[in-house]
Amino acid sequence: MSEQLSLHELHQWLQRYGPVGQAGDKTVMVRKADGVWLETQEGKRLLDFSAGGLIPMGYSYPCLPGAPGQPEQGWVGPGTERAERVFLMHKLAEIVPGGMNRRVLLCDSGREALARAVVLATNASGRKKVAYLAEVPGDGVSFGSDVGAVVVHPFDSRVGQAAEFCRKNDALLIDDETMMAPGMSGKMFAIEWAGVRPDVYVLGRGLAMGLAFGACVTGSSALRWDRNSTGGSPAGCAVALEFIELLESGFLKKASIMGAYLQDRLAGFAGSGIAEQVLGIGFVLSLRFGSAGMAAGFAAGCQDRGLLLSSVGKRTVG
Repeated sequence: MSEQLSLHELHQWLQRYGPVGQAGDKTVMVRKADGVWLETQEGKRLLDFSAGGLIPMGYSYPCLPGAPGQPEQGWVGPGTERAERVFLMHKLAEIVPGGMNRRVLLCDSGREALARAVVLATNASGRKKVAYLAEVPGDGVSFGSDVGAVVVHPFDSRVGQAAEFCRKNDALLIDDETMMAPGMSGKMFAIEWAGVRPDVYVLGRGLAMGLAFGACVTGSSALRWDRNSTGGSPAGCAVALEFIELLESGFLKKASIMGAYLQDRLAGFAGSGIAEQVLGIGFVLSLRFGSAGMAAGFAAGCQDRGLLLSSVGKRTVG
């Protein structure tokens, strides 16, 4: 159908019917994707440097649904279960640091998984107030005693302080890794770099190589939900299991080695004054600039040269 509309008409429809409304003509209209490459409606090829967090093995990977031998989507109803889901529950319990004494809930998105983790944590603590560390300004951590759960992103420098607060106040620490795939930091879970073991790990569609998927893994089997979920399709579970197998067979080490190389190369931008700082670790990297205008100009220049970057903040691209 898209072939019947001009690029200008597609942008007009996006502005009129899209959720934001003011996307403008700068939005990249993708016709197809394969491996690390995107092809736009205009026929231009772009190296997608922005999708590694959620599409860790590239587009059209052989184990994605539609490939021969892949399980059907299926559905799990009340009182039923699928072997693929149980296998993935076992595998996630196995790869989370600290032993296998834990619970796993599978969902249809990272957002759903985070919501289920928050409900679990607040019910366990008996306090309904939730603090999101990313929304707290400054370098310190200051929460009230009525906070029952703290949600952190693994690369926040205050993760350790948040963990200490939770320990002292019987609150639960939730690790939100829904916007990155396991292994992309060079460790299976990015929060391992902080030396912290959260009460709940939350994963998103990066676990299933871009499919709609989510999962919660508790740090202890004492934490449990009052009912199972119907999320986590058999196809998504099969893809997640294959992705974890790929990580364990050597890709995790490669991510660490190649990420270090990339970080060293990007440091040249900071050293030359083009950017202020290189942020992140492994393949989860971004460049911070002195102003929003500089960041936007850098991203636009890269796109003109066939490299697609994404904005991860007003002054940051990655």
